Amino acid sequence: MGQKKILLVEDEAIIQTLCKRIIQCPRYQLKVVSTVKEALEALRGGAPDLLITDLKLPDGNGTKVVNEAMAQFSQCAVIVITGSPTPEKYFEDNFDQPISTVISKPFEIEILMSAIDQALQEKQ
Repeated sequence: MGQKKILLVEDEAIIQTLCKRIIQCPRYQLKVVSTVKEALEALRGGAPDLLITDLKLPDGNGTKVVNEAMAQFSQCAVIVITGSPTPEKYFEDNFDQPISTVISKPFEIEILMSAIDQALQEKQ
């Protein structure tokens, strides 16, 4: 099994740094972007195995990134990181396909790593 490609879309520097520290290993190839525009450009470059995205981004909503990834790449797993205390209704109204996992901020490292492993296993 080769390296899994992970696209992280997050504008908060502290979360970017945290994710880089815990995700960067020989099993994963991590690309980090901060905006919807950068994420859509990255998706044009090929399919990630996993998309991890925040919903509130400086130039729009991460929903657009999720829907684009799901439309283009059916095997792409998706983890949404959100500060919303009740995201369930939002997801029901805005996504055509199920999200692998929703993680609320702040989150523990172990929760993110477990979600990554589970999401990638489900899409194999």
